[in-house]
Amino acid sequence: MRDLRGKEIGMVFQDPMTSLDPLERIGDQMIETILAHKDMDRNDARELAGDMLEKVGLPRNRLNYYPHQLSGGQRQRIMIAMAVMLNPKLLIADEPTTALDVIVQEKIMDLLDDLKSEGKAIMLITHDFALASERSDRIAVMYAGWLVEYGSAEKLVNEPLHPYSKGLIQSVPDLWIDREIKPLPGSPPDLSNPPEGCRFRPRCRFAKEVCRKEPPSTVVDGRVVKCWLYEVGE
Repeated sequence: MRDLRGKEIGMVFQDPMTSLDPLERIGDQMIETILAHKDMDRNDARELAGDMLEKVGLPRNRLNYYPHQLSGGQRQRIMIAMAVMLNPKLLIADEPTTALDVIVQEKIMDLLDDLKSEGKAIMLITHDFALASERSDRIAVMYAGWLVEYGSAEKLVNEPLHPYSKGLIQSVPDLWIDREIKPLPGSPPDLSNPPEGCRFRPRCRFAKEVCRKEPPSTVVDGRVVKCWLYEVGE
């Protein structure tokens, strides 16, 4: 797996402070990652690390800093630089803007958009449905470990199929649309003892007897939806 991590797949974690070694300078951490995958001397690796910092909008002298000397936004930019400096085919970003102020959030997402325009595939993991709908081409909605709906972002946001997807959208305030906010009733299930059949059944207003069996995944309007409301043949 070490051959894949960093080289083929890059990862940006939710809290960069827990991902960076507090006892090592930024440059040493970046160089260690480069040398683990590339056959080059330390000076060339440091040059590459400096180039990547500049690419994410940070000066090269940040290589000499320790993580605690940097702001949350700077640390997150460094994590993005480390994740993409070996040119991976896939970048996974887990809540990359959590705990950042709105302006820094926008800059981080603009940076990810720039990487996408360079041909990198990006998987954004987030609870922010507005962010996902604004920045993503396709959205996968998950509930209790299940993928319940997957398809184009535009279709999923404007015409959600799964009851959970509908509930998510209805629970998000929108300044431009006059609609009633409808929070989802109940709580997510305990995954050590999930509900019988459909895992969303206890919270679903469309639940029926057949929902006590696991629903199939069905293709509807170019999307995949896991719900008995869209059983094949109905």
